[in-house]
Amino acid sequence: MKTKTYRTKDGVELVYTPDFSETPTTSCVVLLPGMPYNPEKEYDIKTVFKVMQHDVYTIHYEGTWGSSGIFLAHNPSELVNELIEALLQGTISSTEGNTYDCVFVIGTSFGGGLALTLKDQSALKAICVLSPVISYKSVNGIKTLSTYLQNEATEHYAVDEQTMKALITDQIISPEEQMEISKEKIIVFAGEQDDQIPLEDIKIFCSRHAIELHTLPVGHITFGKVDASTIQAIADFFSVRAST
Repeated sequence: MKTKTYRTKDGVELVYTPDFSETPTTSCVVLLPGMPYNPEKEYDIKTVFKVMQHDVYTIHYEGTWGSSGIFLAHNPSELVNELIEALLQGTISSTEGNTYDCVFVIGTSFGGGLALTLKDQSALKAICVLSPVISYKSVNGIKTLSTYLQNEATEHYAVDEQTMKALITDQIISPEEQMEISKEKIIVFAGEQDDQIPLEDIKIFCSRHAIELHTLPVGHITFGKVDASTIQAIADFFSVRAST
């Protein structure tokens, strides 16, 4: 896994994994994983979008998988916003040195909720979220995850009790209160058999904000559990949005 590091204005060394298309491109996809995650895995969703001539960037959140600091010590939306701006400004560029004029974001679970809080900008063409967390207060097993990250996953996650408490009480990421992205740019996929994220939370959120929602006869959707038809549906949505 070949990683690179972007130093933010706050001094956070944010690690990311770039996967470049074999064909030079000015379009890229930013992947925001759920928690916990393993950026070393080669997910189909990466391969497909590279074949479709997009460069793909997997973000390693602050305090995880080589990125400096403590997980969630800085607002994760602001860090991802800054990285996206770096992609658009050419601070981070493709293998050919091209700057990007078209950015897409795909987030799952934690990363899905995070994606919904990103800053809107014209070159951010579309966001796809898979099983997004709308409210951590209603996530099944969230306290167990917090304990796991603090006690069992310390090799790849630097966390502390206060930041995790703030997360699970919706003080850090709250799509309902923080969403800025235009609804036309968003597409949501949710599992009808999800035992972690209440489907009703997602339905209410999408209905309230008039966001396109697709429910699938599956459980919790992660990057490793996205079938070919769903990936194609995401690609089709991105293709339509690219021309706007």
